[in-house]
Amino acid sequence: MSTVFLSYCRSDQADAARLATALAAAGLDVWWDHLIEGGAAFAKRIESALEGADAVVVLWSARSIESDWVLDESARGRDLRKLVPASLDGMPSPWTTASPCCPSTTSAATPRRPISPTGCPRKCAARSRATSRFA
Repeated sequence: MSTVFLSYCRSDQADAARLATALAAAGLDVWWDHLIEGGAAFAKRIESALEGADAVVVLWSARSIESDWVLDESARGRDLRKLVPASLDGMPSPWTTASPCCPSTTSAATPRRPISPTGCPRKCAARSRATSRFA
């Protein structure tokens, strides 16, 4: 089963929960920070989950673009070549202008379409399968 690391900011938790449910329904194993038990070494658990994931889905929003945690997790996903940016409100990823979940735009001023709860799981699954083949 492919594993998806889900990065989001706390204020977007309801959207993250809906996406996590859709990804799980599509047959993907979803890791997100609500799985960390109290008292755990937070940063170590996150790094381990990022390393073990097949895809790193980052939920971009006007709020998450300000989160140091989200920026760090997305940069790590990019560096590992596992990044799948997804926009909740049209906020683009700071790392790329195109992704499976956020179509290309012609300029930074052009808003992106928000993620589709049904489209993103299929695209993440395809990304995970492709990543596994080349690992």
